[in-house]
Amino acid sequence: MSLELKSLELFGRGATVGAIGKAGAEFGLSPTAATQRIQALEKIVGAQLLHRSTRAVSLSADGEMFLDHAKRIIAN
Repeated sequence: MSLELKSLELFGRGATVGAIGKAGAEFGLSPTAATQRIQALEKIVGAQLLHRSTRAVSLSADGEMFLDHAKRIIAN
């Protein structure tokens, strides 16, 4: 599985649970590594996908649109 596909899965899970660190832990990643993967994905996409706070994350408008694409990619 490619790094990008794993990052898509991480993004989707982070959006679902509302926490990048918690989603990262499910993938065996540290919170820092999980955040770095999401940031790299955002750089590739060219948009901020998640709004971050110290306690939670939520989807940005671009993230909401991108989540549908990510789910389709992961399903195939």
